[in-house]
Amino acid sequence: MYVNPRRRATPRAAVLFPGWVRIGTAASGVEALGQRLLSTTAFLVLLCVMLAAPLAASILAFQSLDSVTGDWAFGPAFLAALAVLALEGALLLRQLGRALERMDPGAISR
Repeated sequence: MYVNPRRRATPRAAVLFPGWVRIGTAASGVEALGQRLLSTTAFLVLLCVMLAAPLAASILAFQSLDSVTGDWAFGPAFLAALAVLALEGALLLRQLGRALERMDPGAISR
C-alpha cells in the first residue's frame, strides 16, 4: 500500500503553521504553485540538515573502527546513524507535542 508523504505531513504542518493549511477546497493556481514550491524547498533543505548528524556519526564510527575490524565497521556505523536518527525523531516528536498542546483549537478559522 502506497502512503503519500504529503498527506502524512499535512497534520504536522497544520500544527506548526496553521495559516499555511487550507481546510476544505484544494488551492489552485500560481499562489498554490508558489506555496508548494516553497514548502518542498524547505523540506529538502531541512532533510539535508537533519541527515547531517547521522551521517557524521556514521562516518566517525566507521573511521574509528575501520582499522580494527575492517569491513565489519559498517554494522556499528549503521547502528550509530540509526541511534542518532532515533534521537532526532524523539526530539522532533516532543517538540510537535508541545506545539500541539499550546495550540488553541478555537483559534483556527474554517
